[in-house]
Amino acid sequence: MDIPSFLSILTEEALTFVRADLFEDKYEGRPPKQTSEAVNFAIRKEINRGNIGSTLWNYSEFVDKNSFKPYLNCWCK
Repeated sequence: MDIPSFLSILTEEALTFVRADLFEDKYEGRPPKQTSEAVNFAIRKEINRGNIGSTLWNYSEFVDKNSFKPYLNCWCK
């Protein structure tokens, strides 16, 4: 976080949220690979059982196509 952003938090007493696809780090806001694979497996299982439609067949692709929708506020220690 740069100094102006930090000062804005202090003076405005509010957090800034940035659209996920605008972060420099292309992986920011995305689940880890193992998580995506586990979700893909579970979703495909439910699709094969007929419990959900096939629109979520590839969870990672869905996240990539919709990365502009979530807004994030990232912190690290």
